Amino acid sequence: MDRLSRETLTRIIFLLIGFVVGLLDYFVKRPGVEPDFMDSLYKALVITAILFIGELVVEIRENQLSLTASHRKFMKRNANLTGALLGAIVDELTDAVTVSEDKVVVDHKTLAILSYDTFWKLLVEKKRKGRPLTIHTIHSCAIDVWLDHPLTKSLLSRQREFCRLEGKIVRIICDRGPQAKPHVLAAAEQMASIGIEVRYYDLNSDAIDHSFAWDFAVIEETGDGAIWDSFAAAPGGVIETAVYVSGDQYKGKNLRELWARVSSMSTPLAAPAKPQKVLSMPGR
Repeated sequence: MDRLSRETLTRIIFLLIGFVVGLLDYFVKRPGVEPDFMDSLYKALVITAILFIGELVVEIRENQLSLTASHRKFMKRNANLTGALLGAIVDELTDAVTVSEDKVVVDHKTLAILSYDTFWKLLVEKKRKGRPLTIHTIHSCAIDVWLDHPLTKSLLSRQREFCRLEGKIVRIICDRGPQAKPHVLAAAEQMASIGIEVRYYDLNSDAIDHSFAWDFAVIEETGDGAIWDSFAAAPGGVIETAVYVSGDQYKGKNLRELWARVSSMSTPLAAPAKPQKVLSMPGR
C-alpha cells in the first residue's frame, strides 16, 4: 500500500510539473509573440511524457539489477549443480537474445521456434482489440513444423483463433516441383481448414532472385516483420534464429516487395474454409 501511494504521488507530481510548465509558457509574456494555448498544452504534455518515460526506464533498470542480484545470491548460496544450472541458463539466455535499435534477435534453436508461437499469441491479442490485421507469410524451411512438430498443434490453434477473429493470413509454401508433394498438401489442407489462404511457389522455376533460406511474415498494416532464419544455403533448412524487426527490411530485402513478387508467381493451393465468427455475448 505504501509503495502504491508513493507511485501515485510521483505521478501526481509529474502531472503538476507539466501543468505548471504549460501555465508558465502561456502566461509569461514574450515581446512580439502572442500566447498560444495549444502550443503551451503541447509543451506541457511533452514534459509530462518525458518524466513518465524517465521513471519507466529507471524502474526497468532497477528490476534488472534486482534480478541479477537475486541470481547471484542464489548461485552463491547453492554452490552445487542447481546453482551451476541457473548460471548456465542465465548465460545462455543472455547470449541468445540481443536487442538493437530496430530489431530483436533470438539466436537459439529452441527459443526461436518458441518465439514463433509467442508471435502468434500476441497477434491474437491484438486482433481481440478489434484491429484490422493481415499477415502475409512465406514458408520455405522444413515443413515438419506444420505436420508433426511439438508446436504444430499450438501454432494452428493460435492461427485458427486469429482467423475466427476475422484476421487474414495468406501463406505461400515454397517447395521444388510443379505440383505440391503429398506432405505439402497435407500441411496446406490443415491450414486451409482453419481459415488460412494457402498458395504454392515452385522453387525450380527460379523466377525470383532469392535464396528462400529463411521464412518471414509481414504485418501489412504496420510493416513490422518477423523472420525465422535457417542460415542454410538452400531452402528446407531447420530454423535456428528468429529476428523481429520494426520495419520490413531484412538482409537488404524489402519483405513486402519480396512477398508480392513471390505471390505473383505462385498458384492457389488450398482455399480457406470460412472461419466461424466470434460472437459477442448479449450484455457485453
